[in-house]
Amino acid sequence: MKAFLYLFYHSVRLLTLTIFRLFYSKKTILNQENLKIDYPCILVSNHPNTLHDPLHVAAKVDHRIVHFLVNAGLFATPITNWFFSTFYCIKIERPQDVKGGKISNEKAFAACDAFLRQGGCLYIAPEGTSRVERHIRKMKTGAARIALSAERHNNYQLGLKILPVGLNYDNPTKFRRPVLLNVGNPISVADFQTQDKADHFSAAQALSNAVGQALSELTIDTTDEQEEALLSQIEIIAQSDDPISFKEAFFRSKKLLARLREIEKQSTQQSDQLFTQLKAYYEGLAKLKTDDYSLSQITKSQSLFVKAILYLIGFLPFLWGWINNYLVCYLPAWLNRKMKLYIGYSSTIKSIGGIFTLAFFYSVQTGLVYHFTQNAWWSLIYLFSLIPLGLFAWTYHLRLKEELAIFKLKTKATSHATQIKALQTYRTQIKKTINL
Repeated sequence: MKAFLYLFYHSVRLLTLTIFRLFYSKKTILNQENLKIDYPCILVSNHPNTLHDPLHVAAKVDHRIVHFLVNAGLFATPITNWFFSTFYCIKIERPQDVKGGKISNEKAFAACDAFLRQGGCLYIAPEGTSRVERHIRKMKTGAARIALSAERHNNYQLGLKILPVGLNYDNPTKFRRPVLLNVGNPISVADFQTQDKADHFSAAQALSNAVGQALSELTIDTTDEQEEALLSQIEIIAQSDDPISFKEAFFRSKKLLARLREIEKQSTQQSDQLFTQLKAYYEGLAKLKTDDYSLSQITKSQSLFVKAILYLIGFLPFLWGWINNYLVCYLPAWLNRKMKLYIGYSSTIKSIGGIFTLAFFYSVQTGLVYHFTQNAWWSLIYLFSLIPLGLFAWTYHLRLKEELAIFKLKTKATSHATQIKALQTYRTQIKKTINL
């Protein structure tokens, strides 16, 4: 049984890495050496993207089987109870799981103690719930209490550490967007033993605060929805003028956020003015039915003839990839819309649904090719062309959409010259204020 569970875990890990390789355009890991864990460990991360978050972290931990602290609601049916109890999950109760009853997590704490005492690696999302936002919410103390309990029962000699991982998504709900994992330095739980011996509650709070501070430094941590909206608008302008990798954009966003806060601290008037300019600018773009990237490109000289030739050359590969992957991609997106779940589940539904549709349609389509050709080599060539040409079709579609948006705005250059000039003026003022 132990060998089967080991094989199952690593099979799921390989499948997860494959799914993420297809769903995300690029996955970057900063400080990856910190994931070489050879000590009892609790992995923690922010939680903006539901089920993808723990999998992103756990799948990158080599040579360790990560266990997960899972809310009791997922154990509600006999099938899910068997599955999660068998495959590396420890049940934890939350207020919503007991429906007003008394929360009892003594068994969960005891199970965590025993697991960590054996040198185990456990994942916990200390925010408690998942929200699609770039903001580190107040830490629940559960992870800290579990950690301190384990050290306390081992006379603070266990060597347990909490390893924070910041998850940064370009857009957690969209297909083929990049993601960045920023791995922090481990926090030694034994460092809080003096405080824990004096007062368990204050020690748990102090450790939770340390975890929250670490996650804030590893992510883009905005204070509220307005600050996040302002930052997002400025990021769009910065990326249009200076397109850089998502890793570089992460550090640029850190600086932009610091600049936003500096402006607000130094001058309320300048801060309000920036807010007004951004609001007017993006409302103006919406009225013209265009976007920032198109506006930034209309004054640049472009060889339309060369681009047209390149798009014509790429049209047939695009058409082949689009037709052969349409149902594979469309059905998971359709299912996501029909289920009408919280937006944070979008990537989970699309990625899991995509694996099923990919397996089904690729099998059927390849079978049909073999049926009509009676040639195994042609069938294999067809099968192995599906994913790369599908990804090419997706990229081609996005790039063509951008070019058409620029062309459409250029056709308005004369009739809407005043509006375009006003938007360009706003854009220049915004860049000057923010030091872009």
